[in-house]
Amino acid sequence: MGRSLLSVVLCGGLAFALTACETAHEVERAPGVVAQDEALTETLEQDVADFNNPAYRGVSLAIWQGHAVVMGAVVRPSQKKAVASIVKQRDDVHEVINELVLVEESELPAYTKPDPYLENRVRQQLGLSGESAVIVRAINGVVFLLGGVVSQHDADILITRAGEVDGVKWVVPHLFPMER
Repeated sequence: MGRSLLSVVLCGGLAFALTACETAHEVERAPGVVAQDEALTETLEQDVADFNNPAYRGVSLAIWQGHAVVMGAVVRPSQKKAVASIVKQRDDVHEVINELVLVEESELPAYTKPDPYLENRVRQQLGLSGESAVIVRAINGVVFLLGGVVSQHDADILITRAGEVDGVKWVVPHLFPMER
């Protein structure tokens, strides 16, 4: 007639375990596309560095199939606009997502380099490896996710799991669902 308490607890525990172990499906990029994105990132970072302004030392970029995310920090609003305009000038950039924050000059060193140690821990937590479709950048404890996923559900899984890693203050997602 009714279920025993033990069977309800066991089924509930199994459902929780399956949800906790759920993985997201990413959209893989072809090796040629990865190389193009990386080359464009390097070119744009050099274009920003050519301004030869110490205030731009806190700027980092990531490109995914024409989507450019500008991250890090600058000191003035005019610098934030200038960096976005440099990136927009490229024909192969379809969208510029400006995530630069404004900080006092004394705070700029905290933003000067991405944190590869935190990035690797997040990638491991998300099960990402090799030439993944999702780019992970960590700057001053903020994790940026850029790339393609199969569905919004997969994006939600990545966002949640990235936020569970020690040292992550918050997650800024720029994930593009490619519903099939």
